[in-house]
Amino acid sequence: QDQPFILHEEGCVNREKLREFLEKYDFTVKEKWVCKNSESVAGAVSANHGISLVSKMLADCEYKNDNLHCFEVE
Repeated sequence: QDQPFILHEEGCVNREKLREFLEKYDFTVKEKWVCKNSESVAGAVSANHGISLVSKMLADCEYKNDNLHCFEVE
């Protein structure tokens, strides 16, 4: 919870899924940046500006070649 989070913009499916996940587990995040697209989120995380939570499909498709560490959250 103390980590800065890089989030997708309001209305984005990925942000909505994150909101649902956070509400389900009564978890809050410290919002640092809001990005308009997945490439911006990946760039911010890759540059060590914070962390993000994205779908496995997005991580597998979009972030596979970036310098990012991905792990699954159940």
